[in-house]
Amino acid sequence: DLEPNTGSSVKNVEVFNCEFSNNLGRGFDIVGLTGNISYVTLDSCRFSNNNSGIAVSHNANNITITNVDIKKSVNYGFTMAGGPKDIKFQNSKIDSCLTGVRGRAVENIHIEGNEIKNYSAEGIYFYEGSKSIKVLNNTLQTNVAAAWGIRSGTSNSFQITDCKIRGGQVGISSGYDEYLSITRAKVSNISEYPVKFFQTKNSSLVDSSIDTCVSKHAVLLQYANFNVISNNIFRGNSFVTNNTYSYILLESTSNNNQCNANTILPSVLSSKSQYGIWLKSGTHTNVISLNTIDASAYATAAILNQGTGNTVY
Repeated sequence: DLEPNTGSSVKNVEVFNCEFSNNLGRGFDIVGLTGNISYVTLDSCRFSNNNSGIAVSHNANNITITNVDIKKSVNYGFTMAGGPKDIKFQNSKIDSCLTGVRGRAVENIHIEGNEIKNYSAEGIYFYEGSKSIKVLNNTLQTNVAAAWGIRSGTSNSFQITDCKIRGGQVGISSGYDEYLSITRAKVSNISEYPVKFFQTKNSSLVDSSIDTCVSKHAVLLQYANFNVISNNIFRGNSFVTNNTYSYILLESTSNNNQCNANTILPSVLSSKSQYGIWLKSGTHTNVISLNTIDASAYATAAILNQGTGNTVY
């Protein structure tokens, strides 16, 4: 562990090519509770059969973790909590855990180029006021039916770009977030909600694909305002119940959203959506424009507008 005495500090630490295995607690613990820790590098290390692989907490900053291999963690592959900031976790592998990467109340975090698989709860999870998060070019895959790919709650300025998410119950879930951007995501084989915004605002899902899911609503907005759903493509999807759900659903006073230039291609013929895009009662001032919806993708109508003041063309 790295844990300074009260009032002391630790900095400029490098750990290379080490192995941490069979610990009842964390494999490697960076704890800035009693003093500051900064400029720590972990490179090419291996972690297996620990409660959690790596943990960073409290007054720790400028931490770089790269090329590590974390396997068979009881809880987290990599966890951050209690206010650490300026952390990079990149070009690494996490296999078999509860949650791959977790961040609670963290700032300026960079998660890039990682492979995370066989998680049973979440692949990546940030919450409790985390901000300035970048999740770039990561691949997430699980066979656990109840798992969630990328999950965020009460976060601010969260960027998800070029990530692949395959398997589980939910692909990307956002709750109470602001300024979340999802760009060029590839979400597939999800069983309930490929993308879900709940009380999310000023956020976007653009240039992404949702493929071969057997789900409920492919993109669900609930109490979500001032968001953009644009230029996404839906291919080869089917639905839990025929003629019941929709590809894109706005409900529960989801207002002032834009949904434009999306392409919905044919689904499995025996299990279609009821509508391509569905605006339920209570929605208003949304703009639905220039979407391409194949006639064989839905059972009832391309678009149903039950709200007020919505613009559809």
